[in-house]
Amino acid sequence: NRICLMPVERRAFPRLDENLPVRFKVLSETNGSVAGVTSNIGGGGIAVCYLEPLEIGARILGEVDVAQTTVRFTGRTVRVEEVGLGHYEIGVEFLEIDDKSHELILSYAS
Repeated sequence: NRICLMPVERRAFPRLDENLPVRFKVLSETNGSVAGVTSNIGGGGIAVCYLEPLEIGARILGEVDVAQTTVRFTGRTVRVEEVGLGHYEIGVEFLEIDDKSHELILSYAS
């Protein structure tokens, strides 16, 4: 007899693997906004594909296009993973997002 244990899902919100346009600015940097694309989105945040690593804890001011609506948010990086040579997946947790936008993402991702 074998017992197969599945990893425990720790996210509070479901995620949808989706490539959506995203623009963001790291608040501690003087550079302007940069563009990327999401690899997934959920009620708690997004994962962004980007060409450079970002510092864990960096505060982000961003916007993502969801269902023909631009959603603005403030977030912070919680994860940085190299997924290929010179390509990174940046996990961003939403810190500030208006209720209407949050509901839109929840509906879109479920």
